Amino acid sequence: MHVRTIPFILTIILLMSAISEASWYVVDAHNKVIVKCEYAPDTKDLQTRNETAIFSKEDILLQEAEYVKGEIKKHVNESSRETTAASDTLPTSINHTHP
Repeated sequence: MHVRTIPFILTIILLMSAISEASWYVVDAHNKVIVKCEYAPDTKDLQTRNETAIFSKEDILLQEAEYVKGEIKKHVNESSRETTAASDTLPTSINHTHP
């Protein structure tokens, strides 16, 4: 292998890993997402704690990840839903009269 080939191969590997958006999430016995990782966790180890690993093609922040019907979904905060709903009813412009 040529010396110039090694940096090229390493660059390709780094680019491929940066493009990857898929992640593994660990869900505990209470269906709460507790860990996010970029590799498949050891299932035997997870079983000792009654946990399971779920793969998702989406890359979701751990604090936004929610386990719903066997899948990892992005959690929508109830207060943000209320804020959005309230902002939908606010007037788009306010007319001020100046003396």
